[in-house]
Amino acid sequence: SLYAFSKLQKFFVIFKRNYLNRSLLLKLMKRVYIVGKGKLIIKERGLVLEKYEKNVKKQWKLPINNIDLILCEGLIGLSPLSLRAIINKNITVLFLGKNGALKGVLLPISKAFPSLQIFQYKAFLDKRLEIATEFINSLKISSILSLSMIRDKISKEISEKIKSIEISPRDSIEELMGLESIIWKNIYEYLRLSTYDFEKREFHPPKGRLNSIISFGNSMLYSLIFSKIVEEDLNPKIGFLHEAYEGRNSLALDISESFKPPLLLLLNLYIIRNNILNEIHFNENENSTFLNDLGRSIYIKMFEKFISTKMFKIHKKGKFSLSSLIEIEVKNLGKSIVNNKRFFSVWRTCSSY
Repeated sequence: SLYAFSKLQKFFVIFKRNYLNRSLLLKLMKRVYIVGKGKLIIKERGLVLEKYEKNVKKQWKLPINNIDLILCEGLIGLSPLSLRAIINKNITVLFLGKNGALKGVLLPISKAFPSLQIFQYKAFLDKRLEIATEFINSLKISSILSLSMIRDKISKEISEKIKSIEISPRDSIEELMGLESIIWKNIYEYLRLSTYDFEKREFHPPKGRLNSIISFGNSMLYSLIFSKIVEEDLNPKIGFLHEAYEGRNSLALDISESFKPPLLLLLNLYIIRNNILNEIHFNENENSTFLNDLGRSIYIKMFEKFISTKMFKIHKKGKFSLSSLIEIEVKNLGKSIVNNKRFFSVWRTCSSY
C-alpha cells in the first residue's frame, strides 16, 4: 500500500507504472544523469551522448543550452570539442564513483574560485558554533516533519523522542555532533522497527539493500547540494558542523543533514517496502551490496521525480519541492554570511500539505 501522505500518492502511482523503462539516460531541463559507460561528443554542433548497448551504438542528443549540471555515474569520456562546449556553456560536470562517491569535478573558471570565500572563512572563525547549531536544529525539524508524513504508531513514538531533544547553544562542535548522532540513532531505530531489511546503518561498504539505497541516495543528494553551493559562489570545503578533511566537501555535508530525513523516510523506505528495487537491481555478496546500472538508473529517475514534487509549504509563500528548499537554504546561508546576519534555516517555516 502507498504511504498515507496523500499529496505524494499521485507521484508514486504514476512512477510505479513506468519505472521499468530501461533507458540509462535521464534527460531533464536543468540536470542530466548518465549511468554506465559512454562518451560525450559534438555532432552537428550539438552535444551528443554515445553509448553501446549489446554491441549496438546508440546516441542521444542533449539540450546543451538548457543544462546546468551533468552527473556521470560510471565511465564517461569527453571529446576535446565536447569539453570546450561544456566549458563555454558554463556547465558543471560531476564524476561519481561506483558507490556514488564524488570523485571529480569539472568547473568553468567562473565557478572555480568562489567570490564569497573570504566572507565564508570569516563566518567560520566568528560564527561557527551559531551556524552549526542551526544545522542541527534544521535536522531535528525536518526529521519530525518527515515522520509526521508517515503516520504510523512507531513514527509517532520516534517523533516524540526527537522532539524531546533540546537544541540549545553548545560549547563545542563535538557536543553538537553528539546531538546529531542521537537524532540519527532514533531515525535508524524507526527503520529497524518498521522494515525487514534493516538492522543497523552500515556504509563502508553498505550491507543490505536499504543500506545500499541510502548510501546511493545520499551521494545523489550531496552532488545536487554541491552544485547549488558552487552556483551560490560558496566554497564547498568550508563547512561549519562537519570538520574539514582532505577530499571532503564539509559544507555539502552540513546542508544535507536536514534533507536526508525526507529522502530516507519518504522515498528510500517506500522503495524497499514496495519492492520497487529487487534482487535483479543489486550486486550482492556477504560483505557488500551495491545497486547495478539498471538499479541506479531506476533510482535516479525516482530521486529526480521525488525532489521535484511539491510536498512542503512555507508559511504565506505556497508549495515547494525539496529541490527548491535546497536552493533557498543555500541562498539563505550565502546572504547571512555576506550581510553578517544570523542564519535561519528554511525548515523553520516549513510544513507538509
